[in-house]
Amino acid sequence: MTPALASGTPRPGAPAAPVETVRVTLFFSDASEGKLHPEERDIAKPAEPGAFLRALFEELARGPRRPGLIGVLPPRIQLRNGFLMPSGEVVLDIAVDSSLSFGSAEELSIVSSLVDTTLQNVANTQSVRILVNGEPAESLGGHVDLTRPMGFIRD
Repeated sequence: MTPALASGTPRPGAPAAPVETVRVTLFFSDASEGKLHPEERDIAKPAEPGAFLRALFEELARGPRRPGLIGVLPPRIQLRNGFLMPSGEVVLDIAVDSSLSFGSAEELSIVSSLVDTTLQNVANTQSVRILVNGEPAESLGGHVDLTRPMGFIRD
């Protein structure tokens, strides 16, 4: 006797259901001036806010597709967790390898890209707070103040 397929389970060999996507705007730095520029792309629509924040971070980590733009997230920076607070604040808890060091322009690009990408794509969000390795931090590398929630930084 063959077991019945659960309701909603596709039959073997049947075409997969189309994946629902959402258009997002990511911010990457340009190679010449270090200013942020938007790049739109479609990503699979995550089911809940934490997964959406992770998807945004992963797309930033993949880097830009457009020529002339550069990725800003070093591979040794990872998203530990992301939360959307009832107050409209997003909290991004990032893991930063202690051996990383940043110049002021690089640190500003990292923080700006994270903050502006989050604010552009997460509805009802007014600010972004960045934690480092689960704790409040003064900065990533001594240049950008992380002690307060941040609004858009775009140049």
